[in-house]
Amino acid sequence: MRMPGADRNLLRIAVYEMRFLTDEEVSDAIVINEAVELAKAYGTDQSASFVNGVLGKIARSEELPGEDLYQELLAEDRAREEAQAAEAAAKVAVAQAEAGVLAKDADAAGADIDSVEE
Repeated sequence: MRMPGADRNLLRIAVYEMRFLTDEEVSDAIVINEAVELAKAYGTDQSASFVNGVLGKIARSEELPGEDLYQELLAEDRAREEAQAAEAAAKVAVAQAEAGVLAKDADAAGADIDSVEE
């Protein structure tokens, strides 16, 4: 039997809220309660108990499914952002050196860019 679309979307939203919002913003119990109420209103007769069971199990688990992958992707994003920031800073230094704003000459700034790109 296929999961009704309303249930699937309620679970998506609720898991997002449980994963990315802090307890100060909204607790897991509130997220689960609201999802169950929406399941009663828009789902099938079994939707409320299904949504409650799935979200309850996720709330009790120490780690959400995919947590390792999430942390790995987050680290990659941070590394990419740091590399882009370093490259942008080196390009600004080159532009400033070429304009005579800095005492450092353009060749030294160009060497900075070359080292970042490697």
